[in-house]
This record gives sequence, structure tokens and C-alpha cells, in this order.
Amino acid sequence: ADGNVTAYFYNRDDKLLEKISRPPRRQGDDRQYIDPPKSFEKNKTVEVYYPLTTFLEDSDWATVLVAFGSGREYSVETMPKRSLEALDFAEKEFVFPGWVPDANRSMEDENSNVEPEIRRLKVEDKYPYSLSFNGDYRRDMPCVMGEVRVTGDITPGEGVVRLHGFDANGIKKATRQRPSSFQIEGSSSYVGRPQIADDNWHPVAFALDDYFSDRYPTYVMVFQFQGKTTAEAVSSTGATITDLDFPEKKDLKPADE
Repeated sequence: ADGNVTAYFYNRDDKLLEKISRPPRRQGDDRQYIDPPKSFEKNKTVEVYYPLTTFLEDSDWATVLVAFGSGREYSVETMPKRSLEALDFAEKEFVFPGWVPDANRSMEDENSNVEPEIRRLKVEDKYPYSLSFNGDYRRDMPCVMGEVRVTGDITPGEGVVRLHGFDANGIKKATRQRPSSFQIEGSSSYVGRPQIADDNWHPVAFALDDYFSDRYPTYVMVFQFQGKTTAEAVSSTGATITDLDFPEKKDLKPADE
């Protein structure tokens, strides 16, 4: 049967730090890569692995919840063993029929005093290290790169970064919803979506493939964290944020517009 295994990591206050929708690809004992399973045989045990990243360790994670199933049927377990009622996870409505998400949680995020920032936004014609390009890792590929960070009273969590492409008339033509995974210069480490636990700068990159198969003169990077939004533009025509329309613009504070 088809199925999926999802992991949720929480801190000591039961706030969700990270959701990993599928087990990552991994190397086996023979050093060959093993893809995560998409279907499961009856009575056959399958091992899956989730990395305890630096972000999770720095965030002092306390509980991991794993949900396994599909459709409306799920089995859920936590480590350490504990009640599920205080934890938010997408499958909860099937485990506890009638459960309603906490509406106050998003309000708390909106009232946070964090400030997201973007710097060093540029178009890179040939990124010399490995970057996820059209579903594959390749070198010397074009991308849009930048760095993001958050200051203020940070509660660890995942940042949302998007990229919009605009034509010479300032009309939005394409959007990419999440950064590519890419190799950090001078390192064997790979990064993708920014995992925010402190006020350090986090590099992000968007491969100019698929939706960006046509190169555009203007790109806007949007960074959102805990209800706050900022954006920066890089343009060969001199276009600025003020000149461009994109969905997140309404959420910018006046100084960003």
C-alpha cells in the first residue's frame, strides 16, 4: 500500500521546530544511495532515518513525533512517549476526530517582535559548486543568491523564502516557492530552507530552472518568519520594490515598500 512517514520536532514548550515531510535519501552500508519508500509490503519492516541537524540541536529539541499512513488512516508515536494532545501535527484531525487547530497560535506569531532581513542579493551566472538544478545536482549553473537572518526575540523555526521573476515591463511572470538545496562554498555541507535558531545569516539560492527557464531582468526575494515579511529586488533595469507587484507586498512594513 502507498504510505508516507512524516517527522515533527518540538521544543520543550511544545512549539513545532521543524516538519520533515518525507525521510531523506540516505547511504546504506554499501555506500549506495537509498531513496525513501513510497509503498510498503504487508508485515515487512522498513527503517527510515531523520537527521538531527545543527538547527534542531541548537533549538534544544525535546520531542519527536512520527506519523505513518495515508488518506485518513495513520499511526502516530512520539519519543519520549507522551500525550499527543498538546502537539500540533497535520494528521491530528484523523487521530482525534473533531480536533480544531489553535487559532491563537498564528496571532502569537503576528505579535512577535522579530525582524527578518535580506542582504547580498545577486544573480550568479555560474555557481561553481553543487546546486539542485531541475531536480538534479549540477555545477556551474545560474541562480539567484542571497542571505537572510532574523533579529529580535527569536523562537526557533523555519523561514519561508520565495523568489518572483519579472519581465522588462515589471510584470510578474514566475514564482518559485522554496529555495534550492546547494553546497556551501568551501564546504561539503548543503543548505536549503533556512532553519532559524539565532541571528546568524543564512545563505539561500534559487536555481534558474523549471519556472525560471526564461531569464528575467528583475527578481524579488521574499523572506517571512513568524508573521513578519521583508523583500529585496535585484534588477538590471533598475526596478525597485516600489515599482513591482507581488502577493507578499501588502505584508511589508512601510520602510520596506
